Amino acid sequence: MSQLPPSLLLPLALTVGLLPFLNLTKDSEVTPEPSQAESPYSFCFAPGTDPELIARYSTPLKTKEASALSLLAPESQQAFQVVNRWFRTATNGIAQSSQGDPLTLTWSIPDDGGTFITADGSIPSEVSSNNGLRSRLAEIYGGSSTGPASEQPWFPDIESAFQDLSANTGLAFVYEPNDDGAALSSANRGILGVRGDIRIAGHPLDGNSNVLAYNFFPDLGDMVIDTSDSFFSNTSSNSIRLRNVLEHEVGHGLGLAHVCPIDNSKLMEPFINLSFEGLQFDDIYSLQRNYGDIMEKHDASLTNDSFANAAPLTISSGGTATFGPLSIDDNSDIDFYAFQVTAGENITATITPTSNTYLEGSQNNDGSCSVGVLFDSATLHDLSLTLFDPNQNQLATASSKTLGEEETINPIIAPTTGTYYLQVSGDNSNNAQLYSLDLSLSNSPVVFELVSATQTAELFAGQNGLTDPLETVEYTFTLRNSGFASATNTTVTLNGPTGFIPVENTSSTATLASEQSFPFPLTFALDANSGESLVLSLNVTEDNGATATFPVEIVLGLEQVVFSENFDSSFALPIGWLSQSEGNGSGWSANTFADTEPRAFVAGTSNQSGESILSTPSIDGLSAASILSFRHFYITENNIDGGVLEISIANGPWLDILAAGGSFQTGEYNGALAISDGTNPINNRSAWTGNSGGFITTEVILPPSVAGQPTQLRWRIGHNNSGNGIGWIVDTVSIDAIITDPAEIPFNLSSNDTTASEFFLADSAELTVQTSLPVAVDSPINLTLSGTATSGTDYTQLDNLTLPAKTETLTTTINALEDSLPEGQETFTVTSSDGTTSLDYIINDSPYGNWVFESLATTTLQAPADDPDGDQLSNLEEYLLGTNPLITSLSPPFDLTFINDTLRLTLPVAAPPADLLITPFSSPNLIDWNASTFITVEGNQFILDTPDPFHFLRLGLDLRQDDTP
Repeated sequence: MSQLPPSLLLPLALTVGLLPFLNLTKDSEVTPEPSQAESPYSFCFAPGTDPELIARYSTPLKTKEASALSLLAPESQQAFQVVNRWFRTATNGIAQSSQGDPLTLTWSIPDDGGTFITADGSIPSEVSSNNGLRSRLAEIYGGSSTGPASEQPWFPDIESAFQDLSANTGLAFVYEPNDDGAALSSANRGILGVRGDIRIAGHPLDGNSNVLAYNFFPDLGDMVIDTSDSFFSNTSSNSIRLRNVLEHEVGHGLGLAHVCPIDNSKLMEPFINLSFEGLQFDDIYSLQRNYGDIMEKHDASLTNDSFANAAPLTISSGGTATFGPLSIDDNSDIDFYAFQVTAGENITATITPTSNTYLEGSQNNDGSCSVGVLFDSATLHDLSLTLFDPNQNQLATASSKTLGEEETINPIIAPTTGTYYLQVSGDNSNNAQLYSLDLSLSNSPVVFELVSATQTAELFAGQNGLTDPLETVEYTFTLRNSGFASATNTTVTLNGPTGFIPVENTSSTATLASEQSFPFPLTFALDANSGESLVLSLNVTEDNGATATFPVEIVLGLEQVVFSENFDSSFALPIGWLSQSEGNGSGWSANTFADTEPRAFVAGTSNQSGESILSTPSIDGLSAASILSFRHFYITENNIDGGVLEISIANGPWLDILAAGGSFQTGEYNGALAISDGTNPINNRSAWTGNSGGFITTEVILPPSVAGQPTQLRWRIGHNNSGNGIGWIVDTVSIDAIITDPAEIPFNLSSNDTTASEFFLADSAELTVQTSLPVAVDSPINLTLSGTATSGTDYTQLDNLTLPAKTETLTTTINALEDSLPEGQETFTVTSSDGTTSLDYIINDSPYGNWVFESLATTTLQAPADDPDGDQLSNLEEYLLGTNPLITSLSPPFDLTFINDTLRLTLPVAAPPADLLITPFSSPNLIDWNASTFITVEGNQFILDTPDPFHFLRLGLDLRQDDTP
């Protein structure tokens, strides 16, 4: 519980109400404590009391050094018109000032005649006299003015007022049958077996109406009732007049002031109201703010803020129950409740903020009532509800609704028999929030238990058995049905917070029989940093309505110590460590004053300029989430001499740990070395300086750039040429690193066809990439390509493949790329990035390309002697075919067409010269040529019609050597 602000504990810290309270001078306490030497009290007026009288009775407040309004705490708020709370009670002892803590108060009724009541003049007609309350009550109710009070007919009415207060707050009221008759005074506090904390007495005040009673504020709760007032003679409605006055006055005795406006909705309004009985919402709210709720007084601990002190809830198996009014009484209050559950029962719980909207405000200094402002009791805390199993593991939480709305944990099947817990918490608002708690237990024939959760597969190379950032992992969750009936269509779904990437996160089985266990493999990845912990939720359902939710905590990577040294093995520095000094530095040496005995290493300071440096050996195996921890003790000239931590990464320059990108978790630099003193080699820097007061722990998150790099650290202390100090001791050095697999995805390669053709492009090859698990995000496939064929030139580009998220197989088609070059048969090899799998591929050239490559690739073609334009045709041949041989860009335009699977070659001239001899040849292989075989000549067109799909046509040109026409 948080404590009330000091201003609320001042003796005169009074909250303003419409009916004023006066400060009566009472006897001072012998032992000084936060109790009033002047004990304020508040009047209670009968309905219809003259406002001028009320204002006159308020006047003494204005004579005090501070007005009642100025005595209110700064955070005094609506529905919290509280003056003070009890500091000492007969039962609990002293120091009971913590806001929100329950208390036990005793109450007693002194005999007539012996208890003296002092009048201080606040009520002009009041005269000091002895108590006469019992005689007056005997006149009204009968009975006797002597004998045990508990045996009188009026006693149950007085007792009921205290019972109503107990039933709605954290207060416990115990009747004290003894009262020694001591005078009403702050000197005569409650004592067990002697007199009560709250004593109810009476004598004449001011006749009928006006003042009905007055009551002292804490730490004195005594009440004085006007025995001359006929108001109490009316005992209708079970003596509602007496009971409401008693509860109203005890409210003052508990620290409540009057509440405005007067709208007949609150017991603590200045005038007694007879339209309702006892405490109303605003009264309960204020008392719970000050003394907690009914569940917090369940045992001697007087709290339910922890598992150990959880308040027990009484609920039967298969039953329902509602508890309240309950409250979160400030920004630090947490409520825990415990209840018994049998395995297999469905647990449903709901918390509902108590909704009540009304005008609420304080009483003015002149006794008038303020109009108040609108108060919404449902929106003071954003409540959360959490369910825990008998091992205090979280099963479910409800916190998604907006401020003022109820939160519900839907049916959760209890996995085991035992004590379950509910936790109710609020936000950071320093207010009270009343709420009700509904709990129900219903029987279920199906009970799910999580037997085990084991990582059974992982994607990344290295296979370290850990879950790494963005690595797809398979977890096998084994569930057991411990109920007596079979579960039908049991479905398991894994969900998580931000960063959870579901891959295959749902699995099911048709039947899970009673006492049967079944494994459910699920795959997922986590997008979070190494070392982070995420709590996932395994949700189980089945067709008959049974459900269960199990929390699953996953830690990314593995934290382990990769470097440590406590300097205890020798008086010499360990191997690789180095001590250096500059100027008048002392260097580092062994010292028996250590964090871990028997020794540590120390560097001294002096009144001469110098520095001492302690360096580690080169450290490998660090990760991007590495943490350095060390213990050290320093006494130096404050802000003049001091020490710093520096780092060198990958043999780079030495930098201050902060400048290099590191950050402190604990034990950071505590000062800055002077700028003006240039005699300290490390002046003008943040540093550890002054006196640490003993060994302290410093934890440093190293820069992410240390990952995979050799790293050195050094402790460097510098001092100027004046002043004194002892120096710096360093001990117990360790570095924890988060070990993870590299984000490399191994895969297998396979193919059903490894040959493609440049001649028939439809003849393509294929490549299939297969990973062991689906990837969580789009992932590039890194291939190594080699051979005589080139990716993107001779065949489809293969160096930009991507495996889509949530898939584990990618099949791509490899096409030969037509380039009309005579290359012959080409080959290439595809190899996985880790070198474990490779495939060989063939790219076939066209038959012509193969022939040219095999026949001519190594032969230089000789152009005809008479070929000035270099197109392999002589002047005469070009002339005969209708082309000007002197124009380099012109070549004979042969026309090639396919008609009905026949090749037709048309000469560029309709009628070739008569002296041109043209001989056609055909060949199936570009090696064996046959004149005119399968060839028909029609004018200037040569038609090749062969039974084979592959055949070639060529023309031989020559001049006739005779005169044959």
